[in-house]
Amino acid sequence: MVYHFFSKWKDIGAEVKSLGQLIRQAEKVYKIKVQLWHRIWYNLYSSKIDDKSVKKLSKIYKHKEYSIIYELIEKEIVKVISLNLLDRAEVNQFYELVTFLIDKSRLENSIAIPLLEELLSGKIPETASLYKIKGLLKEEAHFMKIEDEHFRKIEDVFIQKTEPGSGTGGYILVIDAIKKGLVTVIGNKLNLGSKELQGVVIHHNKLILKGDHYATLQNARWIEGDAFVEPSTHDPYSYFVERGKFAGWSSEDIQRALGISEAEAVVSLVIEVFPEQLYLKSEKYLPTKFAIAGLKPEQVRTVLRKVQKVA
Repeated sequence: MVYHFFSKWKDIGAEVKSLGQLIRQAEKVYKIKVQLWHRIWYNLYSSKIDDKSVKKLSKIYKHKEYSIIYELIEKEIVKVISLNLLDRAEVNQFYELVTFLIDKSRLENSIAIPLLEELLSGKIPETASLYKIKGLLKEEAHFMKIEDEHFRKIEDVFIQKTEPGSGTGGYILVIDAIKKGLVTVIGNKLNLGSKELQGVVIHHNKLILKGDHYATLQNARWIEGDAFVEPSTHDPYSYFVERGKFAGWSSEDIQRALGISEAEAVVSLVIEVFPEQLYLKSEKYLPTKFAIAGLKPEQVRTVLRKVQKVA
């Protein structure tokens, strides 16, 4: 079954109480950081320094437990392994997620602490550092599920939490699609309505996607060489479509169907992602589209099919 990692692991708090408490604490710390950075950023637009928010945020980053919250979660995973609450491979996947968040937090701390010290001294730091903090919080946001509408509005504004599709809409997080009954789980496969989603397989609680990516010939060659579809600065998603479904289509028809400006060539990748990262879009008579939030190079397993020109 595919589920939201942190929501599931909070439920295990009945068996490993300390793990649930730490995850709730991690969400609380994330929420406070976003709110305080938002206030600081807003004031900097007027060349003002919000000393009160800067001091609070500085304490958060220097707090002994808050600064290493994911390291503490990592230690608690050992208890879950010993209790045999979940399949070992699934536990390992959660461990992998926490390891990613540990690395993110360490980098964030290394940027945030000197940046806040600059603000405390009355200096306005370089904008580039502030954007790095935004980007790191945006990575963390994929795995948080905070049910607070007021906060969600602040989060959307501050970290520019955009939906996939560059404003065209229609994409839904795969976890939500399953909860709403739009997508059903059959074994380790996913069905959209009565049809199987081509190239999508559940691996414990991660998703393996074999998908096609259309682009200019040059970009497709870069993707093949790098084995990576890099998100753009204005759109943090990497886009794919069901494998082979556009075979025989003209470049112009593919462009119209996908809403892209160029479809000179196609390259196919195999990627393995957390369910919190995968969105899908279904339209009548068209192949299913996929959007991956914050795709990392290490999540690409292989180039499944090298670049092929579109007729």
